[in-house]
Amino acid sequence: MKVLAPTEFPSGEMMMRRVLPESWSFQRLSWLFEVISSGTTPPTEDSEFYNGEIPWVTTGELRESTIHSTSKNVTCEALARHSALQLYPIGALVIAMYGATIGRLGILGTPATTNQACCVLAGPRGVVPKYVFYVLLSAREHLVQLASGGGQPNINQDKVRALRIGVPPLGIQARIVQYLDRETAKIDELIAKQKRLIELLAEKRQAIITQAVTKGLDPTAPTKPSGVHWLGEVPASWTVSAFKREWTVVDCKHVTAEFVDDGVPLASIREVQGKFVNLDRAKSTTMAFYRSMIEGNREPRFGDLIFSRNATVGEVAIVPRTHEPFAMGQDVCMLKRQSAETSPEFAWYAIRSRYVQEQISLAMIGSTFKRINVEEIRSLSYCVPPPEEQHAIARHLDERVSVINMAMSAAAATVELLRERRSALISAAVTGMIDVRKEAS
Repeated sequence: MKVLAPTEFPSGEMMMRRVLPESWSFQRLSWLFEVISSGTTPPTEDSEFYNGEIPWVTTGELRESTIHSTSKNVTCEALARHSALQLYPIGALVIAMYGATIGRLGILGTPATTNQACCVLAGPRGVVPKYVFYVLLSAREHLVQLASGGGQPNINQDKVRALRIGVPPLGIQARIVQYLDRETAKIDELIAKQKRLIELLAEKRQAIITQAVTKGLDPTAPTKPSGVHWLGEVPASWTVSAFKREWTVVDCKHVTAEFVDDGVPLASIREVQGKFVNLDRAKSTTMAFYRSMIEGNREPRFGDLIFSRNATVGEVAIVPRTHEPFAMGQDVCMLKRQSAETSPEFAWYAIRSRYVQEQISLAMIGSTFKRINVEEIRSLSYCVPPPEEQHAIARHLDERVSVINMAMSAAAATVELLRERRSALISAAVTGMIDVRKEAS
C-alpha cells in the first residue's frame, strides 16, 4: 500500500484516503484533463440566442446521469457572439459549482454548452472519465465543504483543478467502472421498486380515505344523488356542504413576525406536515407580537385545523388537545369548527381525499409558487355525515391508514439503506478497498 504524509495534502484538497494500493497515484484534476472550464448565460432578452439546436446545460439538469437533452437550447449565433460559451464533447464531465446543487454531476451524452454555474472537465489524459465521475460522486460532501461565500456558497474552477484523487492504472480504472456500472444498476433497480411501492401505497391510502369520506363504511346504506356529477351517490343521511357552512375560515395576519430565540411558537407551512400541528422546529416570536397575532378570533384551540395556503397547498394539521400557546405564522389559515360535535379528524381525512384535493388543485393560482385564496378554501365542498358517523369513520381510517403508513415507512427506510450501500460501494471501489480484479464479472 502507498501512504502519503499529511503535509502532502494541503487543507481542503484531500478527497480520498491517504492509503492507496501500490500501483495507484494521487493526481490533481488539472493533470488529468486538458480542459477545465465553464460557460455563460446569453442575455435572455435576446431571442436570437435561444431556441436553437445546441443543448445548454444548467445545474438543474445534473442528476448523476448522462445528459442527452436540455430544457433550453442556444443558437449558433449565441456560440459565435459569446467567447465564454464553449461547445463541449460527448463524455465530458459536468460539476455544479453554486448553491444547493454544489457537487451534482452529469456526463454529456451529446455535444453541449453550459451556463456559468457548471464546471466542465474535458480532454482526458490517461484517465477514464467515468472513473472520475464515480470518484467525484463519492466526494460530494468534500466538495460542499470546500464551498465559500455568504448568501450563495460556491466552489470555483481553481478549486476543482486543485482537487487530488487516487488514480489506478487505466486497466483497473476500466474494471472499476465496469464493476460499479453493474453493481449500482442492481441497487438502482431495487431502489426504483421500493419507490414504486411507496407510490402504490400512497395511491391505495388515498383511495381508502376517499371511499370512506364520500361513501361511508356501510355499503348497504341507502343513497341519494349528491348533486355533484363527479361525486355521484352519497349516503342518504349525509349532506354535501361548503367548508364555510361547517367551519369559520380565518386568515393569518399578513405581517412579518419579530423572531426571537426563546418565545412563543409560530405555526407556518413547515408545522402542518402531519396529522397534528408540530411545533418542535417552529420559529418563535415575542409575547407582545403573539398577542397581536391572535387578535380577531385567531387563537388556535383544540380541534381547529391549520391549513397551508402556499407552496405545500392543501397540507393541513389538527390543533391537538394538549398544546402550548402558539399563533399562526404566514402562509396558513385556520379553520374553526362551528359545532363542538364536528369531528376535526374526519375533516382532516376529507381534505386529504381525492375529492377535495382535486378541488384544491383547480383553485390554485400561480405558475412558479402555487397558492390558494382564503375565499376558495371557504368554497371547497365535502361530504358531511352525522357527527357520530364522522367519528366512526375517523377511527376506522386511523386503523387502516396506520398500517399503510408503517409499510411506507419501511419502504422509505429500505431506500435509504440502499442509497447508503450504493454510496459505500462506490467509495470502496474508487479507493481500492475493493479489489475489482477478484470480483466476478
